[in-house]
Amino acid sequence: MTESLTELKLEVEKTEPTRVPSETRTIRLEGDVFPKLEELAEQENVSISFIINKALRRHVEWQIYAEKFGFMMAFTANMRRIFESLTDLEARDLGRQSAENEFSEFINFWFKKIDFDTTVKALKILGSEYARSFKFEHSFDGSVHTIIFKHDRGPRTSAFFAEIAKVLFNRLNLKVDAVESDQQLSIIVRN
Repeated sequence: MTESLTELKLEVEKTEPTRVPSETRTIRLEGDVFPKLEELAEQENVSISFIINKALRRHVEWQIYAEKFGFMMAFTANMRRIFESLTDLEARDLGRQSAENEFSEFINFWFKKIDFDTTVKALKILGSEYARSFKFEHSFDGSVHTIIFKHDRGPRTSAFFAEIAKVLFNRLNLKVDAVESDQQLSIIVRN
């Protein structure tokens, strides 16, 4: 029997999710922590083990190094006001200086080399993954990389991040085109 154009058949390829090896350990939790973990696990519909692993991973992969690099938490509204108090030129100068110093040192420390892949990974870590400076998106269409920094902190913040991106990728002999707005920075990286 022939199928009509309105019928759709989908073949689903089953793949096994990659698993990280795990070990069972016993830990002691302070009395008030476990009820909070239970409540959070229920709200997020995940296991308590998942939350504990996520917190421990964040600590061993980020927090112990963040202190060494002088990272601090700040309210987004305060960061917006700070950037709004800068001129466009001051924000761009600050971005260039940050790329040449702190960002480069971070990439080199974290990955032991500076190349395109480690630069993108560092931006992801400093963006969405751990530092939460911005929401990070990266796509590649086969010839052009598009990277989006969503921050919602005004045009000076976009100027700051645009200069960081330009310095980081230009030193790799890559061309960067930036589109800046109040809410985000979009960059196109090509050879």
